[in-house]
Amino acid sequence: MRQARVPLRYSEGFSPHALLAFGNALPTGAASLAVGIPTGTLAGDLLVAAITVTGGSATTITPPTGWAAVIPDVTNGTTLRQGVYWRVRGATDGTTYPFTFNSATTRASG
Repeated sequence: MRQARVPLRYSEGFSPHALLAFGNALPTGAASLAVGIPTGTLAGDLLVAAITVTGGSATTITPPTGWAAVIPDVTNGTTLRQGVYWRVRGATDGTTYPFTFNSATTRASG
């Protein structure tokens, strides 16, 4: 996260750690995926989404507006592509963020 210059909030106390929350992985098949916001997150919290899709290099992942890639998408060639994205939750954000793909695919998020 430091290399991507992602702003983090830390816990207080003797041994502070980054405050991160991840949603559950939900495999389904379609050309989009609505990633929900984990319970308890507030405006200013860091959100991280790891999106994995089938289709390899033939499939593209388009994140919602305001999301930035932690690293460029990775692919193993013909079967899988994964992208990891981040954003800081805004005060007026909705409850889900729609990631889209160039074709219907089996996908999962976490």
